[in-house]
Amino acid sequence: MKRILCLIMIMLFGISLCSCGKKEPPSLNQEKLIEITSRPLGMVDSYKLYTLHICVYNDCTVELYADNFDYWYGDTACERTTVQISEAELEEIKKVIEENDALNLNENVGNRDLKEGTIKSFIIYADDGEHKSGGLSPSNRSFLRVYDLVYNLVREESFVYTGSIERLQTEGYGRRFDLGPRLHDSRDSLIITTDMIQNFVIVPADEVETAQATETDAEGEDMYGVAILLNEEGAAAIYEATDYVTNEPLIFYLYNNNTLYDIIKINNQIKDGTIYLNNIYNEVDVAKAVDELEASLNTWRQFKADEEDMGYSD
Repeated sequence: MKRILCLIMIMLFGISLCSCGKKEPPSLNQEKLIEITSRPLGMVDSYKLYTLHICVYNDCTVELYADNFDYWYGDTACERTTVQISEAELEEIKKVIEENDALNLNENVGNRDLKEGTIKSFIIYADDGEHKSGGLSPSNRSFLRVYDLVYNLVREESFVYTGSIERLQTEGYGRRFDLGPRLHDSRDSLIITTDMIQNFVIVPADEVETAQATETDAEGEDMYGVAILLNEEGAAAIYEATDYVTNEPLIFYLYNNNTLYDIIKINNQIKDGTIYLNNIYNEVDVAKAVDELEASLNTWRQFKADEEDMGYSD
């Protein structure tokens, strides 16, 4: 009997020691409670690549903002937005953090076998510091319970916010993509894209094969025109597009920086991939015209090179 009593006392003593040594979880009563982030990874258009932040504060304010853009195409800085949640929703976040032992999750709970997907993470702010967890397309249930709860509380607001970003990015990308010179026909169909143009050259005015270009009142001054030299693909395209020349010239429109630059009349089928612009210039002005066109062409080429270096599709 005495042995049994001794064993019971030892067990009780051991339990008391364990309970005394158990630490209380750190307090979450910080200014910022939790921040979740998401970012796509893989073959994604550059204007869709950015990090979305959703930050929950202990005053029930939730801030949404985006940063870490591979390229921001907007004209002004990306704006932030805030929404409010209820006290009950704030307490629900704290409860889920505690129930899922989120403060003790591994820092990397992502899927190591995937090469693309969405990088998701959260930071929980407590008295003892920041507790981070996340990774590529995580499947950890404890992580997802916390992450999904926070996201779902502002799901609709997040859709609106990211939708506004995507509109700005899409429009900006389109403007940037169309910076280069390009040629449309009279029905506004794109005939010569920027990547079909090799360069622009200065030519004597009498080489320009349009009546508009050879008619000038200038006396005693050498006049010049501008010719577009096309690559093999462009030469084939303009050859096909000018196959319908009859008694009337074909009309084409040259755009540069999304602005109509010149109206070109073509009287004969072009076989050598050289398009002559209608305008003629003196020596100074023709140099300015070529510099302007080449600057747009080079800007577009640099833009495309940057896109290819980052491995993004159009």
